[in-house]
Amino acid sequence: AVCTRAIIIAHGRLLADGTPDELAARAPNHNAVIMTVDAPKAGAVIRELEKLDAIGGVESAVEADGLTRLRVLPKNKGSIAADIDQLVRAKGLPVSELFVEKGTLDDVFRYITTAGGGKEGGDA
Repeated sequence: AVCTRAIIIAHGRLLADGTPDELAARAPNHNAVIMTVDAPKAGAVIRELEKLDAIGGVESAVEADGLTRLRVLPKNKGSIAADIDQLVRAKGLPVSELFVEKGTLDDVFRYITTAGGGKEGGDA
């Protein structure tokens, strides 16, 4: 919360160096949009979302009380919130919650050190 720069080192190698915002942008869920919809309508909402060019994929998990939470992933980590908002309004989709994930430094650390997301000796 107070640092202005962070580095990630693993096995004696510098994997990332940048501001917290620069590193957070490398998180696999950066700019993903989380939506909560009525479970019976989740399939229709997913089909509409998948028609958008900026969408890289949609993950779903059934929640309690008849709601389904969707994670909408962008292509190339670009911003998709405005596109989704426009779709929701134009189609009258039944969304009860919508917010953007920015990723955390914990997410980035795990991604870079375990999933090959780091560039050896590279920077953010």
